[in-house]
This record gives sequence, structure tokens and C-alpha cells, in this order.
Amino acid sequence: MQILKQIKQDNNPYQIYHIQFPFQQKTKQDPNFTHSMKDLKISSIRIDSGFVLSFLILLRNQDKKFMFEYTSLLYSNFNYYIFNWSYEWSCEVCNDLISSYELQQYRAKSQDNLKSILVMITILSGFCFLYNAYLIFQWDYKITIIYCCVSSFTIMVHRLLKSRSLSQYCCFNIFESLLLISYLLSLVYYIEIEKVNINFISYAQLVLQFLILAVTVLVNRSTSETESQDQSLQIQEILISAFKSISALQLVFISLRITEQITWGWIQTLIIIWFLLGLSFVIFICLLVDILQKCRNQQDGIEEEKKRVIIQGGIWLNLVLFGITILPFSTIFGLALNYDFKFKSLNQYAFGLTIFYYLLQLAYYFKFKQKLIDYLLYYDIAQSNLYVDQQLQQINQNNQQIENRIELKMKRMHKLSISKVPQFMVKLSQTYYKCAQNADSQCMSSKIQHNQLNQKNQFQENDNDNEQSKRFDLLLSSPRQRLEISSSIGQDLTSRNIDKKQLEDQSSIKQEQQNQNSQKLCLVCYEKESNMINMPCGHGGFCKECCEQLLSKSELCYLCRKPVTHSLQIQEVQNRESLVEVIEVLEQQNK
Repeated sequence: MQILKQIKQDNNPYQIYHIQFPFQQKTKQDPNFTHSMKDLKISSIRIDSGFVLSFLILLRNQDKKFMFEYTSLLYSNFNYYIFNWSYEWSCEVCNDLISSYELQQYRAKSQDNLKSILVMITILSGFCFLYNAYLIFQWDYKITIIYCCVSSFTIMVHRLLKSRSLSQYCCFNIFESLLLISYLLSLVYYIEIEKVNINFISYAQLVLQFLILAVTVLVNRSTSETESQDQSLQIQEILISAFKSISALQLVFISLRITEQITWGWIQTLIIIWFLLGLSFVIFICLLVDILQKCRNQQDGIEEEKKRVIIQGGIWLNLVLFGITILPFSTIFGLALNYDFKFKSLNQYAFGLTIFYYLLQLAYYFKFKQKLIDYLLYYDIAQSNLYVDQQLQQINQNNQQIENRIELKMKRMHKLSISKVPQFMVKLSQTYYKCAQNADSQCMSSKIQHNQLNQKNQFQENDNDNEQSKRFDLLLSSPRQRLEISSSIGQDLTSRNIDKKQLEDQSSIKQEQQNQNSQKLCLVCYEKESNMINMPCGHGGFCKECCEQLLSKSELCYLCRKPVTHSLQIQEVQNRESLVEVIEVLEQQNK
């Protein structure tokens, strides 16, 4: 797989790739991908002796899903045949394309970010220029008001066009832009026409900004719990919302000062601005120290070209923070000095500094535009890789926790199963056994009943013997009866001897049957002795080899077809016909 040719077209929404890959006919449709011809165009087809198919693919540069819309055409016998390619093939084809496509996406994002920063600097520089001109050259203040209204409206329209759907953030942006424009227009009405209460608009702006901050925090929190997103983007959204909320609070102070609801000086009124500018100045100092260290250190392990990109990008970033910090500070602090002490010299320096800074920023931008794009691209890729590493680390931790839980659960189940193995089993039938603990009550009741029956039979036999002895004594009183009794006794003795022999024969037969039952063969193979019991069902009559096969394959009892967790090997207990002893446990084998 090789990308032979790539043609970049800035004005064309398609990116052209020339791909060469081994041709393999696959007819199995892959449900994970859509097959369409609307985004695939064939410019040339050739098949050589190695069955290599080459053609040009035009892919949309909007969404990654178009990377996976593929269809192959084979010209044979003057007909076009359409084949679907397997998932493995599509992954191999798209690996290089995805990397190139993602690189272009990152580059486009870096260009947009660079343009957005330049627009922000332009708006800020324009505001400082117009306001300093108003204080120095007495320009009409309404020019600055109109400039702020147009800038706010332009930003609102840009955000609406950039967003693909009308989300809650778009609605919030519309409301905050409309409130800001309404406040600026009401300020003109307050100064030029009538003294009306303009504080309620600043109050509404403050409530809206804190509402946006609360919604942003809640949405990002719920999103982080359900979906894995980049935490840095969430932090940026929260910081921007917090900055807007603090700025809205500063707007309330300014409104109260204009309407003379408070009698503070302008330096005290603008205390929130001093705090924000001081924080920005601290960040500027930190970045300046960082870029000086990078310029001083050799940075081993980094390519020379990348070193230059990092240094030039760091210098530009410090210039941006310098403009965001110094220009507003000099302008607004000069405004406070002018209103409180009628001191205008600082605004003159601020006016010249604004012009010089903006020209320097434009020159640096156009001279190192490609380097700045590469710098932002390097930052985005590093941030993306860090995010991917964090996600992989989180997935590995979750998998490790799941494995530990499963292992702990298996150990507990193993210990539990071993602890529940009985020491003795009661034989209820030839193929069914029960735990001795469960059958204790039944055995005790049966023993009691058996003892009661034996005692009753013994009492009856004793009574019969006593009656017969009395009758015998009466019969011996006459000689004739003695002769008759002696003859009858002889016959009786002979009959008793015969009965005794029959009883001995029956007992021997029973003993042989018991020996046969004790040596009963396995119900499965009929070759080996049955000395195993399947648990927990309790069915027996199997040999050890058959139970081992059962636990390793089907894991279902041969008789009841219920799951078998382990098997017990037993042996008979002397002088106890129905009681057997457990001598070994066979458990399931890991597959």
C-alpha cells in the first residue's frame, strides 16, 4: 500500500489521492461501512499481471466517514462488475489516508485558530486606537460605540455560521451580543437624549453570564461522566465563561458609576479590570521566561527545524499576550487618570504604542505565517496525543480493575466451593446421593422409627414365648401327650432346620447382591468402578475418567442434564451401608 501521488487544491473541497493496492475479489458485504459512488470517482483503471488495480479516489475534506465509502470496479468482458471489499482490506487502504487526512484537518484547524487570534488582536487594537483618539483628538465617542456594536454583531454572526446546529451555546451567544449592543445604544441615549435607568441591562447581562457559566460547568461535568472528551477543551470553555462573568460584573460597576449610583473614582471602579490585566501580565512573564529558556537551551533530541518553529511560535505568543495586556492597560489607565486627574499624556503614548504594535503584529504574521501554523499544529497534535494517552491509560486501568475483580471473585468462589464440600454423603439410591448434613434429620427420624419397631417386635416375641411355654407345661402332665409331643417336636425340629438352611441361603444371596452392588460398573462406560458423584445435583454411578471428561467438555450431568460445578470421589464406610466418605474433589478445568 503506497500513496503515489497527492494533489493539494485549496479551492477544491476534495483531496485527490492516487492509490495502488493488490486486487482481491471479495463478495461478502461489510455492515460497518456504507458503499456509495457519490464520493468516489474513477479516473483510470488498469490491471497488470500481478492483479494490481490503480485508480484515483476523491474524498471530501469534511467528515471522516467519507474515508470509508469505497467501491471497486473491474472492467471485464466489456462490463463493469462492482465488488465489495472486506473490512481488513479497507483498513489497510485507509491507514495512510486517515493519517494524511487527520494532518490536513489539524492544519485547517490551526489556520482557523491563527486567523481568529489575528481578528481578536485587530478588534482590540481598533478599540484602543479609537478610544485614545477620542481622548486626545476629541473624536466623537459614538464612533467607538458603533465600532463595538459592529464588532459584537460580526462575532455573533460568525459563531452562528460556524456552528452546524442551533445549540444552547448559540442561543446564549445571541442573547449576550444583543444585550451588549442594547447597553451601548442605551448609553448613547442616556448621554445624548434623556437620563434613563440603564442599570437593568447590565444586571440582565450579569445574570445571563452566570447562567452560561453554570450551564457550561454542568454540561461539561455530565459529558465527562458519560463520554470521554478532551478535558483541556472543557477547561477552556469554563475559563472563558468565568472571564465573561467577571467582565459582566465590571460592566455593572461602570454602569453604576456612570449613573452616579456610586461615587467611587474611576481607578476604584475599574478594579476588576486591573485584576484581569494583572493576571494576564503574570502569564505573559511566565511565557517570556519559558521562551528565553528555550532559546538558551540546546534542546537535544529535537530537530533543528522544529526548534525554530517552537521559538518563533513562542515569540509570537508573547507578542499576543503583550498586546492583550499592555494595550488595554495603557488605554484604560489613561482614561481613569484623565477622568480623575485630567491627565492625558499616558493616552498619547498608548495611541502610538497601539499603532506600532499592530503593524509589528501584521509584519510578524505575514512573514512567519507558515511557521505559526506549524507551531499551532504541533501544539494540537501534542494535545491530541496526550488526550489519547490519557484515554488509553484510563482504559488500561479499568481493564486491570475488572481483571482484579474477576480474579478476586473467582478466588472467593473457589474457596466457597471448597469450603462447602461435604465430608460424607448419604446413599439414597444406586444413582442418587445427598449430603450427610442435609440427611441427618432424615437419618435420625428413620433410626428412631426403626428402633421403635424392633422393640415392639421383641415384646411380641417374648409374649408368644411365654404363652407357648405355659401350654407346653400343661401338655407334659400325661404320658400319652408326652409321646405325641415328642414326635411333634421331632418334626418341628426337622422343619426348623430346613427353615434355617433356607435363611442362610437367602442371606448368602443377599450378601452376594450387596457385593455386586458395591462393585457396580460405571453407567457411562460400563468398564470401571462407579465411585464419583456429580455436584450439586447429587447423581452418582460414574467413574473418575468419565467425570473428568464431563467437566472438561459438556459440564452437564449425564442423568439430569443440569450444570456440574465439581465431582466428588467416594469410598464406602465400614459397617455403614448407606454412608460413603468423600476422598477427592474434581473441579472444572479452565478453558
